[in-house]
Amino acid sequence: MKRPSGMMRRHWLLAWLLFTVWTAHALTLPVESAVRPTALAPYTTYLCDPGGTLTLADIRQHPLQPLGRKEISFGFRQPPCWLHVRLSNSGNAPTERILSADFNIIDRIDLYRTDADGRVLAHLRNGDTVPWTERALQTRMLAFPLSIPAGQTADLYLRVETDSTLFLPLKLSSVPEYLKTSALTEVMIGLVYGVAIGLLLYHLVLWLLNRNRTQGWYLSYVFFTLCFFSMEQGSLFPLWPLATGWNNAFLYSASFLMLATALMFSRSYLATTDRPRLHRLLTGLALTYSLLALLHPLADTAFIAPFNAACGLLTILGVMALGLWRWRQGQAQARLFLLSWGLLLVVGVIFIVMLNLGVPGISSVILGAQAAFAAQQILLSVGLAERVKMLEAESAAREQESRLARAESAAKSEFLARMSHEIRTPLNAVLGVSQLLEGSVTDAAQQEKLGILRHSGEQLLSIINDILDYSKVVSGKLELDRVTFSLPALLAETARLFTLEAERKQLEFRFSPHEGLPDWVQGDPTRLRQILFNLLGNAVKFTDSGHISLRSECFDLPGEDSRLCRFLVEDSGIGMTTEQVSRLFASFHQADVS
Repeated sequence: MKRPSGMMRRHWLLAWLLFTVWTAHALTLPVESAVRPTALAPYTTYLCDPGGTLTLADIRQHPLQPLGRKEISFGFRQPPCWLHVRLSNSGNAPTERILSADFNIIDRIDLYRTDADGRVLAHLRNGDTVPWTERALQTRMLAFPLSIPAGQTADLYLRVETDSTLFLPLKLSSVPEYLKTSALTEVMIGLVYGVAIGLLLYHLVLWLLNRNRTQGWYLSYVFFTLCFFSMEQGSLFPLWPLATGWNNAFLYSASFLMLATALMFSRSYLATTDRPRLHRLLTGLALTYSLLALLHPLADTAFIAPFNAACGLLTILGVMALGLWRWRQGQAQARLFLLSWGLLLVVGVIFIVMLNLGVPGISSVILGAQAAFAAQQILLSVGLAERVKMLEAESAAREQESRLARAESAAKSEFLARMSHEIRTPLNAVLGVSQLLEGSVTDAAQQEKLGILRHSGEQLLSIINDILDYSKVVSGKLELDRVTFSLPALLAETARLFTLEAERKQLEFRFSPHEGLPDWVQGDPTRLRQILFNLLGNAVKFTDSGHISLRSECFDLPGEDSRLCRFLVEDSGIGMTTEQVSRLFASFHQADVS
C-alpha cells in the first residue's frame, strides 16, 4: 500500500483546519440576528462532571464536545453539567437579550459571562434552590438578562444541577419578543387556572350542599392537580421566597396526592363496591401514594423523580383500563371518564418522550398538558353532574317504591284489622253457643266433640287477636293496658295449661316462681300471657325429650317504688344457631321453615 505524499498530507491538514474553523463558527451565535426566540442547543458544547468538583477555571482548560441534540436534555439521574455558548455582536450598538427556559424543574443554574480574555463579567443564579429575591429576573420562568456590547463576543458558561430530569430548553430572545411570548403564555396558563378554580369553587358549593362523597374526591383531585401544575410552572414559588426546598418537596407531594385522590375518585365514580378485591386494591394504592407524599423527602429526589413519573403513567393506564371495563359493562358515565383520562394520557406520554429524547417544542406540550387537564376537569365535571342526576333519579325511584310499599302495607294492615273485627263477632257467638251446649249435653261423645269445637274456636280467636295486634304494631297504635292483676295467679294458670301439653309429649315441666314475687301488680296481663304462651308453645313444639321450665325473678330498683321482674323459659330442645339468633327479631324469618 502506498504511503500518502507530502502534498496529500498537507491537503488533509488544510481540510481539517477548515472543518475546525467551520465548527467553531457554527458554535457562535450572532445575537444581533436573534430577534425571535432562538434555541441554544445547536450552539452549545458541554461537559458533565460526575464528581461535581470542576470549577469554571477547570472547565476552560477542558475540551468540551458539541451537544448534538435539538434540545439540552440528559434525562434522569444526571451529574452536574457545564454548558458553553459563545455569543457575538457584530453590530454597532449594544444588544439586550433574555436567556430563558420554559421548563422550571431545575435545582440550580449558575451563569458566568466572561470576555475573550476569560475574565468573569457577571455571575447570575437561578433555580429552585436559589431564593426568589436573588434571581436576576423575578419571574416564574428561568430567565437571565444579557447585555452584549457592540463589536464584542461573550462566552456564557452555565453550571446546571438538578435531582430531577436534566432538561433545559434554553432560548435567546429580544426583550420585546420575550415579553410578548411571556404575556401570551401567562394568558394561556391563566385561562387554565381560571377554568380549574371556577370548577373547584362550583363543586365546592355543591359538595357543601349535598355532601356527595364522589364530589368530595373530585374536589380533592382538582385541588392537588392545580397545586402540581402551579409548582411545576413556578407560579407558587413567590409564596415562599426564602424556603428554597419547599418547591421540590411540595411538587412531588402534590403529585402523589393527585394520584391518590384520582384513584379514590375513580373508585367512587365507577362504583367498584361490587368488586371487593378491586375496591380494596384501589384504596390500598391510594393510601400508599398518600404515605409517599409525606415520606418522600426522606428519600433521594434523584430516585423519587423517575419513580413518580412511572407511578403517574401506570395510574393513568390503570384508571383508563377500569373505565373501559365499566364502559363495556354498560355504565353510561364511564364514557366521559374514559375520554377525559385518554386526553391526559396522550399528552403525558408525548411529554415524557420529548423530555427524555430532547425533542424541541416542550413548552407547547406543557401548555397542551395544562389544556388537557382543563378539558379533563370539564369532562369529569359533566360526567359527575350526570352521575349525580342518575343517583338522584334512582333515589327518587326508590323513595317512590318505598312510599308505594308503605301504602300497600298500611292498606293490608287496615284490611286485616277490619276483617279480624268482623270475624271475631260471629266467632264469639260460636264460642258462646258451644259453652251453652256443653252445659246442657250429657252424652260423653257429644261433650268431646263440643270440647274440640270450643278449643278450635279459642285457637282461632287467639290467631285473630294476634293479627289485630300485628296491625296495631305496624300502624303504631298498639297501647299497653294498665290494670291491676294477680301475677302469681297468671303464672300458675299459664304453667297449668302447658303442664298438660308437656305430659302429652312425656316431657317434664318445671315451674319455679320467685319467692319475692309480688301478689298484685299493675300492667297488661293480656300481653304478658301472650308472650309467655308464644315462648312456652315454641319450647313444647321443638323439644322431643327432656324438660321445659318457667322461672321468674324479681329485683328491687334502688330509689324507686317498683320492682323489676324477669321471666325465663328454658328447654332441652334443639336450640338455635348463632345465625338464627341474629335473625330472631327480623320480620317473617323462622329458624326452621318446617
